[in-house]
Amino acid sequence: MSGKTPEISQPREGDIAPESKRFLRRWHGRYLGIDQIRVQFENQKQARALKWLLPMIALTIVGIITFAWINPTTKSFRLDYATRHMDFSGQDEMLRPQFLGVDDKQQRYTVTAEVAMRPERGHQQVFLMKPAADITLANGDWLTLKAEQGIYDGETKTLELQGAVSMYVDNGFEMHTEKVEFDLAQGSAHGDEPVLSQSPWGILKANGFQYSPDGQVFLFSGRPVLLLHGHQEVGIK
Repeated sequence: MSGKTPEISQPREGDIAPESKRFLRRWHGRYLGIDQIRVQFENQKQARALKWLLPMIALTIVGIITFAWINPTTKSFRLDYATRHMDFSGQDEMLRPQFLGVDDKQQRYTVTAEVAMRPERGHQQVFLMKPAADITLANGDWLTLKAEQGIYDGETKTLELQGAVSMYVDNGFEMHTEKVEFDLAQGSAHGDEPVLSQSPWGILKANGFQYSPDGQVFLFSGRPVLLLHGHQEVGIK
């Protein structure tokens, strides 16, 4: 396997709803890293906090002055307050989200990410940075997917992963490609980008794949080439 990190590809224009394109250009840039998003998120939280706290402080000061003016005989006045951790969560972005669900075959899945963003409240498409999906199969085995970025659609129950996508199955099989679309309702997956996979029996290269949860079957397309451990490369028709 090559140690070179694949270039992160961008979503095609036709894959994104028209109302999401402006949001995607703003947040989903190729060079927008997790650290930068965290800084922007913290700045937004502080701005939201000041937006609410400054008027409250002003009202409190006015109240104190009014109270002292109405009660001039008061000898002393002490203002006690307690602070607590407050999480200001905006409707457009969220840190470390988690989505839970069950597919049609009663297989449980979990989708997590470093950052999730959506154009507006109630929007079904959620843009994810550093997403990961864990699926527990009906026979008790597990399957894990990881990527640089992705789109989770709550309406269609699909997860589109892009950029350094990796898939791991607990039988020792792993696969690496640039784009995978996972149907969370059916438990199936497919991709049309070049694939490099390996397992205990060898290494396989192909131009695409399909995965079916029935029997955990992978179908590889584009005249795949298989290199068995200890053997020469074999072309698969």
